[in-house]
Amino acid sequence: TDAESQNFGGTSRFGVTKRLLNGKLILKAGGSLLVNTGQNTPIQNNNQLTPDFTLEWLLTPDGKLRLIGFYRSVYDVQWRAANRTGISFSYVKDFEF
Repeated sequence: TDAESQNFGGTSRFGVTKRLLNGKLILKAGGSLLVNTGQNTPIQNNNQLTPDFTLEWLLTPDGKLRLIGFYRSVYDVQWRAANRTGISFSYVKDFEF
């Protein structure tokens, strides 16, 4: 089933960021509001609020190397939920254009 037959309306993202421990720890909390205008969904409530949390630990003083833990709720076009959690390393590099 494609998104058109489900009458999918769209999403809206929101979130806040808080720095802790003198900026060495970054907490990002937010999510998405999913709006479905149709009635052909396997869930009863057509509007869903999906939470997202990310915790970033800056491993180097310049903040380029980070350890990241995350939790995300994801819905596909058939409105099936899939929660994702994980840990990753990230290296941030700025470029001049």
